[in-house]
Amino acid sequence: SVLAMFRRAAVSAKAAASGAGHSELSIALSEEKNVHEAAVKLIAAKTDASVYSYKWARGESNRAIQDVFLKLCGLTSVWSEAQSEFVHKYKEYRGGLKEVLHEERGIDEVRKQQATCASRLTKLKKQVRD
Repeated sequence: SVLAMFRRAAVSAKAAASGAGHSELSIALSEEKNVHEAAVKLIAAKTDASVYSYKWARGESNRAIQDVFLKLCGLTSVWSEAQSEFVHKYKEYRGGLKEVLHEERGIDEVRKQQATCASRLTKLKKQVRD
């Protein structure tokens, strides 16, 4: 979608502006955050839908409808628990990606320092020869 395209562009521009690089990983993290938020909203929406369906079914005179929606509510509860565990593990996964990004930026900084030191060493060797 256009909104997603703008969001990715903003994340990429932010990463580039900070001089941090790794814009693809930054975009991936942003998209993973969106997936996490959507999963949390899906769990809440499904739970709400199940509760309201059950409330409706309780008012029905047909016992079979009541039983079906009671079982469906129980099934939704099991599904919600499984999805909540998934969301928890997904959050841990995102934390790992954030750590990778942090370490990549640290490596970049060390590489810059190494390049600076190599340049100084070259200048010092040149001065010693002269």
